[in-house]
Amino acid sequence: MAAAIVGTPPLLRASLANEARSFAPWAVIASLAVGVVAAVATGLCGGGWGPSLLLGAGFTVTGWMFATVAAVTAQVGSDARTASSIAVGALGVLFVLRGFLYSVGAPAWTTWINPLGWVQETRPASGNHWWPLLLGIAFAIVMGAVAFGLQTSRLRSGTDRPAAGPRQGAARTPLRLAVRLNSAPVIYWTVAFIGLGVIFGYFTGSVNDLFAANPAMAGVFAAGATSPPALVAEFLVTILSLIGIIASVPGVQTINRVRAEELDDRTEPVLATAIGRSRYLGSNVAVAFVAPAVFVLIAGIVIGIFASPADIGISFGDAVLQAAATVPAVWTVVSPSVAVIGARPHVQLASWLGCWRRSSSPCSGRVSNCPTGRWESAPSITSRTCRGDHRTGPDCSGSAST
Repeated sequence: MAAAIVGTPPLLRASLANEARSFAPWAVIASLAVGVVAAVATGLCGGGWGPSLLLGAGFTVTGWMFATVAAVTAQVGSDARTASSIAVGALGVLFVLRGFLYSVGAPAWTTWINPLGWVQETRPASGNHWWPLLLGIAFAIVMGAVAFGLQTSRLRSGTDRPAAGPRQGAARTPLRLAVRLNSAPVIYWTVAFIGLGVIFGYFTGSVNDLFAANPAMAGVFAAGATSPPALVAEFLVTILSLIGIIASVPGVQTINRVRAEELDDRTEPVLATAIGRSRYLGSNVAVAFVAPAVFVLIAGIVIGIFASPADIGISFGDAVLQAAATVPAVWTVVSPSVAVIGARPHVQLASWLGCWRRSSSPCSGRVSNCPTGRWESAPSITSRTCRGDHRTGPDCSGSAST
């Protein structure tokens, strides 16, 4: 809706703005429905009805809070994709930050500066505190008021109209055009993966302490490890696999933008020139493959910076090499979206099947030190394993193959 309002005549913009306001009750109702279903399902499965209702109320308030955040970003972003990226990015940063601060034993006040921490402090079944939800409701009311205020201001001032572009474009090739169209998301994701590298790098550097405090976690990773150094290596493999799954998301988004540009009638002027459809698609595919690879390597470099001085048996080169070995697996997740958008763009939703498949089983495989220096495919597409003579020492000098 935000994308539709931009650049339309005043009368139509006013109509669309009224229609946008009509979506607000639906966001409230949808979040409420999620909370009711969660509460009823939890209660029917044996949970106490009081804690179950509190749990469902937490889901509802969380939905309200971030629906209003999305309403604000819809006024700030220049198009629907930018607005969605900002809103989802804000949710992701707060979610990861909450988990990180909780894991490192941060002071209690850090919980109250994070809206997700308010929902956490309700503590269903252990504390049953309803009052923190009032903070979430107040937050949703304030953000909703800000969103409608921004929308009214933009409509009155006419700033919702996009600025006129240059008479002649600066992108002379389809590759430069693809890079330019995706430059803003690439910057956002780069910052995000630097943050992920810092967080996971901290965990990697203190992995021995984590295993000592949580033997159950150590038992999970020990399934593929035969020694303490191998246990640490399994941990590194797992977190880089998770990073690889996350990195596949911007790759699929880049491919889906090809379809979005076509639906918005912005592709035809490009294809009306000497640029063919295959060349246009190929340029976007190149960005969709290169960008996730860079993201994974950035995260691996940052993790290596944290892990190498921790004396846990992982050097900077090991972390970077493992990140590089994860890149081909990320490409196998992005490639189905290329096939879908290239062959059957009308079933665009199917382009996310690769990400969905990997996110549903992120730890079904691993990459480990290869005694023979040879990497072989494991059952999981985001993993590599190796076989060889266990009497020889570990050698990771081999190359990765897909």
